[in-house]
Amino acid sequence: MGKKRILIVDNDVDTVELYSNIVLDIDLDPYGAHDLHGAIESYERDSPHIILTDFRYLPETQKDHPSYNVETGRMLAMRVRGNCGLHLPIMCLTGREREPEDVEFFNAYLIKPVIDDYMCLILTNALTGEYDNIRGVLIRKRMQIPSSVI
Repeated sequence: MGKKRILIVDNDVDTVELYSNIVLDIDLDPYGAHDLHGAIESYERDSPHIILTDFRYLPETQKDHPSYNVETGRMLAMRVRGNCGLHLPIMCLTGREREPEDVEFFNAYLIKPVIDDYMCLILTNALTGEYDNIRGVLIRKRMQIPSSVI
């Protein structure tokens, strides 16, 4: 059996590269996307085993635009969940000190900066469904998918 694929989504190219290098240590096959469109396209084309996405990312083409639309990992998670991806682990990264309001589509979220070993532990446990080993490192919401998405 081949390596499990992980889709890493962040508008910052260096961040995607950094996380990609980290997950190589746990034998995952990383590939990245830098905006919502690219993430959805990659998800549909490559069928990842897990997704690690920033909670909020701003496409480079919109950074200087006065009325930009902020794309979010929530938008990606909603699309994946609505496309029969109910069992796919989706991990959310956030720079917020507290839990984001819109986390119902994520299996878990991590507060940045994330220590490499903790991130590897969380991703490994997410792939096996074992969340109990990482209490204190990870805050987990029970997934409650609105019926309108299913």
